[in-house]
Amino acid sequence: GRLYVIIGRGTYSSAVLNAVRLKKETNASFVGEATGGEPNHYGEVKQFTLPNSEKPIRYSTKYFKWLDEDTNTLEPDMVIEETFAAYRAGVDPVTEWITKN
Repeated sequence: GRLYVIIGRGTYSSAVLNAVRLKKETNASFVGEATGGEPNHYGEVKQFTLPNSEKPIRYSTKYFKWLDEDTNTLEPDMVIEETFAAYRAGVDPVTEWITKN
């Protein structure tokens, strides 16, 4: 069987890192839209609390470079746009395409 990985505008942060690893280590076909997050990005978030306001501050401690090129997104092999009309009709065009292929 084939392995399909669904990605889209809601794919960001660690999900992009997982997608990049699958792209590098498998023959999976990527279907959907471009990711919402960059393949190379900062992560490993830590936190401290400001002493007077007691507001939490979160900051990245590590840069993840998974691809040699700097690109804003990970592009799918088969682009299938998510539309409001499909959403309203209860249709999932990505899943339908995968089922037919």
